[in-house]
Amino acid sequence: MATAAIRQPQRMRGEHTVELTPAQQRVYALLVQTSLTGYQIAKQLMINHDTYQQHAKMVYRKLRVSGRVDILVRLLGRQTQ
Repeated sequence: MATAAIRQPQRMRGEHTVELTPAQQRVYALLVQTSLTGYQIAKQLMINHDTYQQHAKMVYRKLRVSGRVDILVRLLGRQTQ
């Protein structure tokens, strides 16, 4: 799993660094680097789907986004600036 290119995310409003747990970082990396479903991400990380959902929910909350698409839009917007 190649996660070296993924930086610790920052919030949409302002430039305050968001701290993710190691488990949240692994979920975040797969959310932005792959098109895997939640069930596939859980399987790849060898965790229960409910656990995946809790990690993803916390990632979205900490980043102040509503889902994967919002994360990708933000990342793409930063690359064009």
